[in-house]
Amino acid sequence: MLYNKGQAVVCKGTGVCEIVDVKNEKFGGALQKYYLLLPVYENCPTKIYIPVSNEATRLRSVISKDEIFSVLEKVKVRGDVWIEDEKEREKEFHSILSSNDYEAIIKMICEIHQKQSDKKKNGGKLRQSDENIMKEAEKTVGQEFAFALDISVEEVNRFIVKTLAK
Repeated sequence: MLYNKGQAVVCKGTGVCEIVDVKNEKFGGALQKYYLLLPVYENCPTKIYIPVSNEATRLRSVISKDEIFSVLEKVKVRGDVWIEDEKEREKEFHSILSSNDYEAIIKMICEIHQKQSDKKKNGGKLRQSDENIMKEAEKTVGQEFAFALDISVEEVNRFIVKTLAK
């Protein structure tokens, strides 16, 4: 068992959660040990049960402040991640998002924001799939960075922009 009661973790598909209990439960068969999680950033939190045996695939530790600053330092050296072919771009962006590689995720968010700005200047807008992946990426980064930095989720974008501008 990697995690303990009271610890914050990132739950795949949910975001930052607190482990409120570790207990034995019987769901559809054998008695098994489960983590009982509550999402930190939901107004009406749902209880989530994750088998301790699945912790490696569903849970991970929250990024630290030092890791955040290290990631943002690397992001200052931006590379172009935009792919012109829409289907290939969508596939690549989903791959980046599921990688938990915050350097790549933040570069992707910056690139999508840049394309959004360019398109607005020309009277256009992003494809819906690009908008959706950007929102999901911002949610992922926002929750974890907010928790690690002890700021609100709404302050995260401003924090990232300010840090990258230094």
